[in-house]
Amino acid sequence: MTAGGGGGDTWTNNPHKVITSQKISEHNKGKHSIPPTRHQQMIELARQKNTIIVDKKSLEQDIKNFMSIEDICKKYSFSRRTFYKKCQELFNMTPTEIRGSKLKTSNSMKIYIDKNQLHQLLKQEKSLSEMAEYFNVSKETIRRNIIQYYGKNLKEVRKDVKSEN
Repeated sequence: MTAGGGGGDTWTNNPHKVITSQKISEHNKGKHSIPPTRHQQMIELARQKNTIIVDKKSLEQDIKNFMSIEDICKKYSFSRRTFYKKCQELFNMTPTEIRGSKLKTSNSMKIYIDKNQLHQLLKQEKSLSEMAEYFNVSKETIRRNIIQYYGKNLKEVRKDVKSEN
């Protein structure tokens, strides 16, 4: 027989295992656990940075008052994608659904731009910002007109225009 008690798994077969575990837990209560690694700290910082806190009532009011998506994104300092995700997260609806059937008729004027001029700028591969500047309108107005004229988003229309050449 060896000095170590013959080897084997002494913990698994210990009849006092539960009591011993409780004593160890009680002894360690209030003590700090192992400090987080640098990697864990960086992950936590990234989570904190990416968390955008938004006042739900204020955001809902801006959407219902038909503030443009572009202006809302500027106001709250986030991208269009984050805006749509926040709407889903906070309201479980898209901005259009939040606005409901209330039509934007008062104090608003839809701006229509010339389709031929727009098509020429698309052929010249102008950016959305350049087209908006050319027509002296917002990028949102350009997007809306492209969807209205072509029934597709800007990316799809650019593909079609390229294939024409």
